[in-house]
Amino acid sequence: IWLYTLLMPALTRAGIIEVKGVVWYIFSSGLLNPTALFGLEGLDRWSHSLFWGLFFNIFFLVTVSLLTKQSDLDTRQSIIFVDSYTTPDFPLSTRPGTLTEIESLLGQYIGPSEAREAVDGFLLKNYFSRESIKEEGLIHLRTEAERILSGVLGPTVSTLIFQDRTILTPDEKVQISASIRRISRSLRLSRQELAEANRQLVMLKEFSENIIESIPLGVATLNERLQVRYWNLAMEKITGISKEDALDVEAKILLSCLEPDIFSQKLREGEITCNRTFGPAMILKGYLSRLTGAEKGFVLVLEDITEKKKIEEDLFRATKHASIGRLAAGVSHEIGNPLASISSLVQELQTEDLSGFVKGALETINLHVNRIARIVKNLGDFARLYPRQKIPTNLKDILNNTLDLVKYDKHFRKIRIRSEILETPPLKLDPDQIQQVFLNLLLNARDAMPDGGDLSILIKPLNGFVEMIFSDSGHGIDLEHKDKVFDPFFSTKGPTMGTGLGLSICYSIIKDHGGTIDIESEKGKGTRFIIKIPINKKN
Repeated sequence: IWLYTLLMPALTRAGIIEVKGVVWYIFSSGLLNPTALFGLEGLDRWSHSLFWGLFFNIFFLVTVSLLTKQSDLDTRQSIIFVDSYTTPDFPLSTRPGTLTEIESLLGQYIGPSEAREAVDGFLLKNYFSRESIKEEGLIHLRTEAERILSGVLGPTVSTLIFQDRTILTPDEKVQISASIRRISRSLRLSRQELAEANRQLVMLKEFSENIIESIPLGVATLNERLQVRYWNLAMEKITGISKEDALDVEAKILLSCLEPDIFSQKLREGEITCNRTFGPAMILKGYLSRLTGAEKGFVLVLEDITEKKKIEEDLFRATKHASIGRLAAGVSHEIGNPLASISSLVQELQTEDLSGFVKGALETINLHVNRIARIVKNLGDFARLYPRQKIPTNLKDILNNTLDLVKYDKHFRKIRIRSEILETPPLKLDPDQIQQVFLNLLLNARDAMPDGGDLSILIKPLNGFVEMIFSDSGHGIDLEHKDKVFDPFFSTKGPTMGTGLGLSICYSIIKDHGGTIDIESEKGKGTRFIIKIPINKKN
């Protein structure tokens, strides 16, 4: 059509084909004229050719379809893929008709054990037995088996299996059945592999969660809005907030005790202090880093380093005490000898008949010599804090003996002393050193209450320790001085009131007994010294 209506006119216009003879007749005819075929005029040459091309294509397609018969291949394809096709009712004898046949056919595609399990489940559900099932039950069993295969292989394939289509040749049936079995086996293997992969994934997830839950570090994951998405067991212990209460809550609210704010742009890692509403303040080491996976957010890690810091401070203090102790031993020895000579000369001169000025000067010299002697004695005591033999000792006796020493001191007359000693087991102690600790604490309380006040002493057992608490109502200690009170030579009393070694000696003695000594004080409200010594289980 395109050659006739387009190419022939173009060739005649170009002079390649001469318009004469048959060509002249065609162009002169009212029906055969290629520029106005069958007398159709008014269209341009492209529209004219397109119209007649479509017309003849449709005409020949319809004519050939009506005059020719459909092939077997076309019939099979239409039966399988045309939705409107309705399956004819084939005779029952061409389908699996017994329970064994249905189970065998089903087992070819889902496996014998799975097929037997499916059939037994159907019989149990419908109160049938293998021996008593009738034709109606078999029909329902075939329907159930077809439904099972439909879920595995699709409705079309399951229909081909359970309905003996006459459109298939025996060889085609064998090929299709073999293909379906291969597909079914592949599906079973894929399901097994998927189930194993899921099992491994669950195990890996549980293993990872167990690790995170078991580590002694507080771990929390946060989304972009800093809301908690995960909160492990250690974080519960550090904050006192359960996982259920923490999830989906903004971390800034939950961890408002953190100082400085770990969520600020300036701090992403470092030591922070947590002033909890329950229990004592904690020293934490915090890390905040951004998650790099598909899920955006942050991971917060908190480490409780309170005990570590305390051990470091104790080690530093013990090292300093040891160094100063060696220095003190040398100083007391070097000063002690000349000081004894000066004291002897002063005493010898005081026996002479001297003027009043000289006598006054000698008394002043003697006063300062005695003060230096006390300092030397304290240095010697500090230097001689080496391990000594410890014996079972009753703390009540030591405290009463110490109180007897100070009851005649005029400075204690204005102080009301109240002691309470609960039943405690004997402890292996050095009685002299413990008495020295008690005496130093009593004298320290006396100096803190020059105008009088209250001093309470409590001794009691507590969780495997014996706790001794000395509480006074004195002027207290400034916050900036509290961490220095156990340092050697540190004193807030002034140069004429003490050497600053008393509490250092107490600290060293208690440490030598395996215990701890702590201080609680607030300016203007008094001071509490808390001593804890472990109970020796052998006693």
